[in-house]
Amino acid sequence: MNRPMNRRRIAGNTTSSLLLLLVALLGLLARDAAAQVADSACALLPVDRIVAVVGNRALMRSQLDEQFYQLITSLGVTGPSTRADSTKLRRQILDDMVDDELMVQQAQKDTLIKVTDTEVIESVEKSLREIRQKYPNEFEFQKELRAAGFVSMEEYRRFMVEQARREMLRS
Repeated sequence: MNRPMNRRRIAGNTTSSLLLLLVALLGLLARDAAAQVADSACALLPVDRIVAVVGNRALMRSQLDEQFYQLITSLGVTGPSTRADSTKLRRQILDDMVDDELMVQQAQKDTLIKVTDTEVIESVEKSLREIRQKYPNEFEFQKELRAAGFVSMEEYRRFMVEQARREMLRS
């Protein structure tokens, strides 16, 4: 009489274990399916897009947006009042960006114009010292960097190096 009871317990434990395993597998499958749906939805959202190609360099929408908002901020206005004005201003900024890139690429090809890494780095370090002096402490400076869209000081330095090199090539 003892034996059938043990078999029932074993069978019950096995059934419970299998049921628990099945539920766990279904949970994992559901999680993976949800992750795939989220991934595919994210894949449909553009991160950035090319607005122009000059020579071998792409000009990105984010660069155009940055120039647009910098111009508006520097003018101290809220921005163009109509969509047509906004489009016209963006087109003008894009034209300026293309002209600027053409000048930089021509300067890079010109053998008489040389910009050394040392010149660029010295210029950037000087600019960074001057910029940092405007903030009461490192925390405020880092906060402003993040507000400007830079993740780290190194990212900001790379941006500054590229800008300085381009400016020196244009001059």
